[in-house]
Amino acid sequence: MRNREQWLAAFASAAKPSIARNISGGGDEEAAIRLSCGFPPKTGRKAALAAVVPPTASQDFTAEIFVSPTVDDAATVAKSIIPLLQVAQSGNWRNAAPTVAKPLDTIPQWAISILERLGSYPHAALEIAAAPKQTTRLVKVACLNDNYIARVSNSTLVQFGAPICPACNIAMVRA
Repeated sequence: MRNREQWLAAFASAAKPSIARNISGGGDEEAAIRLSCGFPPKTGRKAALAAVVPPTASQDFTAEIFVSPTVDDAATVAKSIIPLLQVAQSGNWRNAAPTVAKPLDTIPQWAISILERLGSYPHAALEIAAAPKQTTRLVKVACLNDNYIARVSNSTLVQFGAPICPACNIAMVRA
């Protein structure tokens, strides 16, 4: 059984010859590309499904492709990473910023056969909206004598009172 990074690497390896045929000049079939699951940068209002970081950002000069952990469908993963594999394999890096390519509308026939051979994508999608929001907000307190400032939770103020200023030993007040 493969984990998701092994699945992504197997897909990229099997896709290299087909992608090289679609690149003018054949591209670099030996390009160093690493795929992993991680949060790609946001594009506009919605997060991208995948992004590639140029090799110049990596110490071992390897292009890094990150697939969003919100995706668990093999077809969606393939449609998202094929354009990024083309960018990485072509070596066409216009700037050093992460590149987000538009996912394909349909999966090429050569990719369908790879997906059938690899089976389902071994990942369970994360529900970002289900993640709990931070509830603790720190309240600013200050010493009136020497402008010493600190931050404490509201529950600490209610339960224990304001902290004592370490400089003058007087209780601080909410600022």
